[in-house]
Amino acid sequence: MDCELAYSLNGWHFQRGLRTPFIPNGAPGSPDCGVVYPSSMVRRDDGSIFIYASACTLEHGHTPEGDTGTLITYKMRKDGFTYVESTGGNGVIGTRTIYWNEGELSLNVQAQGGEVRVQVTDSLPRSGIFTTPPTALEGYSFEDSISFSGDDINWTPTWRDGKTLDALSGRSIRIEVQLNSSRLYAMRGDFVNMLGRQKNAFDNDGTVPHGRSGF
Repeated sequence: MDCELAYSLNGWHFQRGLRTPFIPNGAPGSPDCGVVYPSSMVRRDDGSIFIYASACTLEHGHTPEGDTGTLITYKMRKDGFTYVESTGGNGVIGTRTIYWNEGELSLNVQAQGGEVRVQVTDSLPRSGIFTTPPTALEGYSFEDSISFSGDDINWTPTWRDGKTLDALSGRSIRIEVQLNSSRLYAMRGDFVNMLGRQKNAFDNDGTVPHGRSGF
């Protein structure tokens, strides 16, 4: 018996993964090779999570009488539930059109032996589809980005000539992240994911979009 993951975007409706173990059983002979029963999670000051579980080397339902099993602690990095990854070369992932309120972007990235760059592009056209590749804003291209290598749960991208995202406050933009042998766990900032109608309203009369509950 292993542990799968259920999650919710709004605290009301829950979904589960694709039957992939979230905490798998250990190798033969390890304390959790038979069953693992996670029972509680504790969030640490650095954002990481300790997961406490009882475990046994025998299969489910075959625990000998009087055997209390083993208490095991698993540690997961902040935002460690999922990530996107590029290995052996560059990969690019981009957001939909977003409205950038203010402030800077924060990325949770792991890039030991690789590097991460960020660029800001123009927003999607009214059709919602790019007929040509998106155009990077002047000074905010991958080439202008100050690359990052290492492991940081709160890396703030910057560009040459001191350009920052805060200078783009009040605009509709897209953000693209280039990963080279790296992992991206999360991106955070003061922005709103825009629906098509929200972008049209913003383009037509400057109506500022508001976030939706649960997203």
